[in-house]
This record gives sequence, C-alpha cells and structure tokens, in this order.
Amino acid sequence: SKDIRNKYKKNFLIFTLSRHVYYKGIAYLIKAMHQTSNCILLIGGTGPDTSKLKNLVRNMNLETKVIFTGFIPRDKLPSYFHASDVFCLPSTEKSEAFGIAMAEAMACSKAIITTNLGTGMNSVCSNKTGITVEAKNSMALSNAIIKLQTSKTLRETFAKNAGKRISRFYTHDIMTRKAISIYNLLIKN
Repeated sequence: SKDIRNKYKKNFLIFTLSRHVYYKGIAYLIKAMHQTSNCILLIGGTGPDTSKLKNLVRNMNLETKVIFTGFIPRDKLPSYFHASDVFCLPSTEKSEAFGIAMAEAMACSKAIITTNLGTGMNSVCSNKTGITVEAKNSMALSNAIIKLQTSKTLRETFAKNAGKRISRFYTHDIMTRKAISIYNLLIKN
C-alpha cells in the first residue's frame, strides 16, 4: 500500500472496485471527479463497460484524475484498500444486494461513500460509517468526496466506526450460519 500511496503522493485517493457493468454506477463517479481537486479515483476490476468508461474519462479530460487498475488479484486487494482514503460504491440499481467490496473496505477501516438503494447494502453501511447519497447523482457524489476530503476528523470517525461495525456484523452473521447448520443437523437426525 506504501507503493500505491507514494505513486499518488499528496492526492486524496478514492477507490472503487466492481465488475464494470452499468448498474455499478461507475460513470456517475467518473463524472463526479470533474468537481474535485487533488483527488484521484482508482477504478479496480474490469467488465463489459470498461472501454466505454475509458472513453468517458478521455472525453472529459480526466486521464490524470481517473486511473484504471485493471483486474486486481485477491492478495493485492488489501494494499489498495489500505492506501485509499475513501471507498466508494456508487451503484444505481437494486441488483446491488450487498456489496462485498464495500464490506472488505470497511473491514480495512475505510470511510464509505455509497448510494441509497434500500437494499442489504444500506444496512451494512450506516450513517456512522460513511455518507449515503442519492443514486445516479454525480453532484451528490462529488459533494460527499469533498466533504470527506476536507474533514479529516469526520473521515477518521467513519473509518473507525466502519471497522467496528463490520466486525460486529460479520460475527453476528457467522453465528447465525452456525446456528442454522446445527438446526439442520438436528432436523436430519
């Protein structure tokens, strides 16, 4: 993560990671970068929309602000989470059920920016762990980025809460799964 940090020096780093498909809302996040300064967006992953997204970056002259990392192997992921200042999941459709990458970012104690979809994703990220904005709204995304960029205290509070919340969330989830498997065993006997 030091290498990634050093590469982008004094910039505020936003990381997003997902399959590049329309409902992940990456285009809105790219457009949001227009309003920011001293920010760099790292877009992890690939998908059917990658070339369309790269064209959007070119057309908006954002090549210095938006970097496509391509596929990131699992063992390299933590260094991206740790190097970034904020993790953003700008999904636009209810098909985003949970957001595993967001949970992983929270486990690395990162402040989150996400969209309000009324799905499981929103129960993972609360208003104590990040900022939830309206979906399909680049301006709201850039405002959230700027807010976290300018308030280190807010960012650190969200980050700390995110780490705590995800460990509670998952511990509860694992306990539930264990209980279910025990019940299933009892029923079978």
